[in-house]
Amino acid sequence: MIRNLLGSLVLLTVSIATLSSCSTIRTPGIGSSARGLGAGWSATFPVPYQPVGLASTGRYTGGSVQVNFDSISPALMEPTPTGAWKVLPFTPEPRKQHVTFQDPVEGLRAKTDASSPNFYDRRPGAISAEAWVDQKFDDVRVSVVTNTSGGPNGMGAKSRQGPMARWDKGSNWVWCSLNYTTGEYSIVRARVMGVYESLAGSTGKLTGFNSKVRHQVVLEVIGNTARCQILSMDGKLMVDTGKIIDPTPTTSGVSGYLAEVAMESYQQPLEGSFMDLSSYAVTP
Repeated sequence: MIRNLLGSLVLLTVSIATLSSCSTIRTPGIGSSARGLGAGWSATFPVPYQPVGLASTGRYTGGSVQVNFDSISPALMEPTPTGAWKVLPFTPEPRKQHVTFQDPVEGLRAKTDASSPNFYDRRPGAISAEAWVDQKFDDVRVSVVTNTSGGPNGMGAKSRQGPMARWDKGSNWVWCSLNYTTGEYSIVRARVMGVYESLAGSTGKLTGFNSKVRHQVVLEVIGNTARCQILSMDGKLMVDTGKIIDPTPTTSGVSGYLAEVAMESYQQPLEGSFMDLSSYAVTP
């Protein structure tokens, strides 16, 4: 992520999710794949609960399972002092909770210094926020429901959100990004120092896109291929990229959720939200 440009980090660790492993099970999965799922985890936030607020420079621990949360300020080269992760009741389904990140301060703004080589000035707010579990996978399927808040105050999200896989906690990862400013999607690959590349053939735009609704986004990475599926909450398949070739794949890493500022609305403070995050090994 953009963290790769910003030096060492202070990690925020939360132990409020349930980590579950399972023997191999057969599921329809992506498309008509006959592959099953092996061991992995599913991050859920159990009932009864207490709403939890987490400053991006602190730590909340408890139990034996850890979901890690982080955020990055481009001006400070560390987690933002103004944004926060929260675990909150999910109003549409009272027996569920969801996770939100919101920063009231922007991380970028239009430049005021004409001599600056960039088109923006760096600010204390976050430009990247992510959640993950420290379990590595090779071939993997990661699923998450994005935009559970409907954006700030339910008025529509502006960030890019989606599941990430094979993150080495350095410069390498794969991300199925849904841009809530434009409705565009792509499989994004980072290889070195925060340089992003949309894999050829993976990009497109959702028909009838609504930035206030949530989506289930599934990323499957097998060998040197990545495949992204986006579904509506009634189970309708909206996007299936098919298998996309990664010419220089990373082979292993952790899985999670990533939200970042969309460059089409880069002056907006970062906000993102999710629930039902899971990661399972893909078996033959």
